[in-house]
Amino acid sequence: MYTVGQMARICNVSTKTLRHYDEIGLFRPAAVGADNQYRYYTHEQIPVIRKVLFLRDLGVPLDDAKGLIEDGSMDDPARLAAFLQERAGVVRGEIDSRLHLLSRIEQATAQLGREKEWMRVEQQAVTLKDLPEVQVVGVRKTIPIGEIGGLFGQAARQMRSRPAGPPMTLYYDQDFDPEKADVEVLFPVVARGQRTLPATKVVSTVHVGPYDRISGSYAAIFDWVNRNGWRQAGPPREIYLVGPESKKRPEEYATEIQIPVESSDR
Repeated sequence: MYTVGQMARICNVSTKTLRHYDEIGLFRPAAVGADNQYRYYTHEQIPVIRKVLFLRDLGVPLDDAKGLIEDGSMDDPARLAAFLQERAGVVRGEIDSRLHLLSRIEQATAQLGREKEWMRVEQQAVTLKDLPEVQVVGVRKTIPIGEIGGLFGQAARQMRSRPAGPPMTLYYDQDFDPEKADVEVLFPVVARGQRTLPATKVVSTVHVGPYDRISGSYAAIFDWVNRNGWRQAGPPREIYLVGPESKKRPEEYATEIQIPVESSDR
């Protein structure tokens, strides 16, 4: 029998890790001393811990590693290969996400030496106008902001008549959370809508540029609302006048922001 220290040295892993694996049921000692509670391992357990460490070296989460060992997948090359291929797909997605983040960091760094566009609050035209009621079809879900694009296809498939204008997104959360946004993607239609958006008064501005710089336009429109005696009376809307489907550069995108309002005296 090996002590926990000896097993740690044999497998090049810390004793703390072995104790943790025991606590979560991933790799238990063969015996525990009745008098001193020391952990003891057998020579036959070495291949098992090596399987665990092999999976951990590939970044496999502990729960997944435990499942693979318990269901026998570690001894089935076909099942293990299928799992690792799936794991490779996850890693590719993480790499793509990190490369996208790297690109944004590089772009922000390049802008720092010029006009600091990423920090600037735009001075732009804000208007007050009345909107008529409009029939709409669409889809409402609670999802991360970055996944909203996937809802447009779902919303488009709901249409049973021609669109009456560009698509829009409504944001329903009072406490905005970009990771759990309650959003609705809608298409206005000329007839046979699922429901009708009522006529309303809105404060509006048009943001020109990529979506990741839209915060300055929101700052401008909320500043106007707060300074001119109005208050928000409904979910903010984004109307996509020019977007990715236009094949234009993100710098040429045009998004109208509309905030339904009512007088603050009411």
